[in-house]
Amino acid sequence: MQFATNHLGHFYLTNLLIEYLKKVECSRIINLSSMGHAMTKKGDRIYDDVIYEKNYMDWIAYGHSKLANVLHAK
Repeated sequence: MQFATNHLGHFYLTNLLIEYLKKVECSRIINLSSMGHAMTKKGDRIYDDVIYEKNYMDWIAYGHSKLANVLHAK
């Protein structure tokens, strides 16, 4: 639920709008994240268990969702 709220909704909306935005000169997509992505560790595999069935830790899940925002923006 946390990953869907913090990342997938924004990802889906962006994908729905992208073709329209490409047609308009000077259109922009602005992604807002937080420093929460810094809570992830190098080597974290954020997409292996996005619903955290195995081991849910709220701040780690938050950090992973914010890292997904940053990666999507890049």
